[in-house]
Amino acid sequence: MNLMRTIILATALTLLAATASGQEPPKFYKETFPEHALKSKLEAEQVLVGKDAKLDAKTRELIALGVSAQIPCEYCVYVHQKNARQEGASEAEIREAVATAAHVRQLEYCSERHGV
Repeated sequence: MNLMRTIILATALTLLAATASGQEPPKFYKETFPEHALKSKLEAEQVLVGKDAKLDAKTRELIALGVSAQIPCEYCVYVHQKNARQEGASEAEIREAVATAAHVRQLEYCSERHGV
């Protein structure tokens, strides 16, 4: 009986979160986040991309692409590169975002190792 309630609650939360954001949450969110945390995750994400966001969608995707390339996560790189292009990013902007992230990562590595 508790398992059935958990499944119903998880389904309801997923539907509520998807409805609130206007779209279905990514599959890996549903597979990764506990049911009780999914709604909060989606709400927090919506704050960063909603009407009050200070960064435009292209800039956000370029930042996400740079970070994804440094993690590295092939899936995330693919998605954020695709999204950045859909938001109007040029090939030069995409390359520069990845190169800038790599440069910053290298600077952090050097400063840790050499006290710079």
